[in-house]
Amino acid sequence: MATISDISKKTGYSMMTVSRVVNNSKNVSEKARASIIKTIKDLNYAPNAAARRLVKQKSQTIGLIITYEQIFSSYYFLTIMKGVEEKLEKTNYNLIMYASNSPNVSSETKLLNLINQKFIDGFLVIAPSKDEFFMKTLSENKIPTIIIGASYPFFNCVDVDNNKATFLAVEYLLAKGHKSIGLIHGTRNRYDALEREKAFTECLEKHGIEINKKWFVDGRFEYRQAHLNTLKLIDEGTLPTAFFSANDLMAIGAMDAFRSRNIKIPEDISIMGFDDIDLSKLIQPPLTTVRQPLYNMGEEAASRIVELVEKENKQTVSRTIRMDTEIVERESVRKL
Repeated sequence: MATISDISKKTGYSMMTVSRVVNNSKNVSEKARASIIKTIKDLNYAPNAAARRLVKQKSQTIGLIITYEQIFSSYYFLTIMKGVEEKLEKTNYNLIMYASNSPNVSSETKLLNLINQKFIDGFLVIAPSKDEFFMKTLSENKIPTIIIGASYPFFNCVDVDNNKATFLAVEYLLAKGHKSIGLIHGTRNRYDALEREKAFTECLEKHGIEINKKWFVDGRFEYRQAHLNTLKLIDEGTLPTAFFSANDLMAIGAMDAFRSRNIKIPEDISIMGFDDIDLSKLIQPPLTTVRQPLYNMGEEAASRIVELVEKENKQTVSRTIRMDTEIVERESVRKL
């Protein structure tokens, strides 16, 4: 297999000049460029990827930041990660996962080392909270970053229109005749949770439906928390005829709580989710939900981060790509 050294010997030009041509750099005469390109073709030279990365001062590596709580805790994150990974496999970029801990000196130091030593060209972040310490670090260091699943201020993002999607869900329940609707909401330090809760109340107000905060269940986007707090609500007394859950995992936790108290779904109570994770069609009854294109969101984010890195444009105007959602009708909601 031919090397840069072979091309240098055959053309008479230095290895530095050959390297400049290989990497399409300037400061090479047209005569030298033409001779080197011809020799590259004659010798069927394939540039070494590691050498090219060294010359370009790029690691060809994208970092995926995820919190310890998110790792393998939800189909939501796993589906997005799969989309990211499979898209990057089609490029010359590698993917590594950076697991973030709660704010501390050690976590921030590790992240800064990754940035300063150029181990990573850009970052993807899945659904960060409003106060994640590393968001400030990424912003201050102006490293290419794409946020997935949140419309985070001052960053490029790939998300859905949470307002539109929530209205779609609540109006679906209203069309089924439900006039008393509860909410299972996510962690209130996340933008997606806040947007869905706000849209929920606005939709009910728009249609003149009473909002009963007693029917608001704090599920924190977790199965266990939704299950426990739904049990508490059941034991306190009156229930609505339907619930809108801000993600499927919480909906499934609530469904298990209803079953444990012999409350039938959808005969006694209806429930609707958000995400359309694989598990939502496997449970009994299968969950009616709002489908987010999670895999596609991962793919789109991977494409965009590579584009940002390749353009070496670290100060692009922040822009959010909003992907479409749709109702997936199954069996957990009945018509009154």
